Amino acid sequence: MLSGALGLLFLITILFLNSSVHAAKESDQYELLAKGMQLIQEDKGDAAVEIFKKVPAPAPGEDAGAFVRSRMEAAKILFSKKDYKDSSVMCHEILVLLPDNLEAKNLLAEIQETQTPEWLLFIKDMKTFLPTLVKATVMTLLLVFITMAISPIGGLFIALGRISRIRILSSFFWCYIWIFRGTPLAATARKIRAPRETPSTDGRWRLKVGTSPSARTLLARSARRTRRRPSWCDLNTRR
Repeated sequence: MLSGALGLLFLITILFLNSSVHAAKESDQYELLAKGMQLIQEDKGDAAVEIFKKVPAPAPGEDAGAFVRSRMEAAKILFSKKDYKDSSVMCHEILVLLPDNLEAKNLLAEIQETQTPEWLLFIKDMKTFLPTLVKATVMTLLLVFITMAISPIGGLFIALGRISRIRILSSFFWCYIWIFRGTPLAATARKIRAPRETPSTDGRWRLKVGTSPSARTLLARSARRTRRRPSWCDLNTRR
């Protein structure tokens, strides 16, 4: 009876000491992590990396948060200093413990991309975007050839409609020509002048935006040219 009680007391003591050791170990890990983060704020990256490296790897079943955070911060600092080898080592230490850690995987991919030569990146980009560019080029050339084939026929019908003796038909094609001839000019002349503050009726200041005077003059001249009298060529054609 006495030996059983002593054994139970011994077992409870062992469990208590074990839990105390684990708690002290975890507190030491987070203290090191906090110290390293403080050194980062003080712009002491090299010292912070040395502190982060002192955080031990957790045993199976233990909390790995402090270890992963310390190694990730160290890897970022080393990457910023272009120490790609040690940065990769930090990432691999995380992936050994947590193979699905996305942050470590992304940083490793960025390290590999940084170390890849420029000409190899260019070839990789060409393989990625060249098929799309070829398809777009073929479509552009196709549209150009279709436009070249249709434009003379369409222009001929528009010209015949413009010189037609039927007033409604002639007026319609005049409007059509005026709109499509003036659209590029309007798009060019439609300049937005610098906003200026103007007082409103309610006492508040507001920004007023509009076309510049030069743009309005250019549009007015274009409209006057389209409303000019028929030339001798138009009169001879109508005879």
